[in-house]
Amino acid sequence: PLLMIKKMNKTIIETYPRSGHHYLVNGLLFRLSDDIKYCEVYKHCNHVPCIDENTTLQKTHDFKLEDKILDGYKYIIQYRHPYESIVSYYILEAENPRNNLKYSLDSWKSFFKEKLTYWKEFMLKWCFNDDYNKDFYYLQYYDLINNQSKILKDLIEFLDLKTESLDKIKNLPKIKKNDIYSFRFFNEEDVKFSEQQNDFIINLSHHPQEPPY
Repeated sequence: PLLMIKKMNKTIIETYPRSGHHYLVNGLLFRLSDDIKYCEVYKHCNHVPCIDENTTLQKTHDFKLEDKILDGYKYIIQYRHPYESIVSYYILEAENPRNNLKYSLDSWKSFFKEKLTYWKEFMLKWCFNDDYNKDFYYLQYYDLINNQSKILKDLIEFLDLKTESLDKIKNLPKIKKNDIYSFRFFNEEDVKFSEQQNDFIINLSHHPQEPPY
């Protein structure tokens, strides 16, 4: 492996959909070690924490907002601007032939309203909770796509890993950036609405290791 694991802390990634999770895992975390045991909760055990005691890294979206903060676990919280994440989420769902969601202005308006409420509740629970502590790492999408080397170094420290040489962290893959302005139902008023509805938590410019109060 590129980096040497000392002893990886068991970690749960609570991520709002379309906030760069797959890039985080496939592009960065799997570079840390070949020994990471990964669980995507909806495709594996449907249980948090994972029922496999060998799992070291688990992903969940906390759709029902019922996940508990567990002792002995590290948490990575991934999030993104509400409008951008919801647009990406809608496109993913609408282009999946197994879903009943079809492209239409009506379906978009309904989806946008529902997921905006979920975004707000997700952020209030995971970024504005009284249990914030050193076991939480806040990872906003913009840091992930613009500061990969720094994020990887932060995660080495946060997950209690050791490396032979940080100089080996180079040639990291680039994340694909989509243009929301090309979205067929793009509306500047929707962007403003998503921010106005969440103006007290929309400040996404804080450092990912600082509680966003």
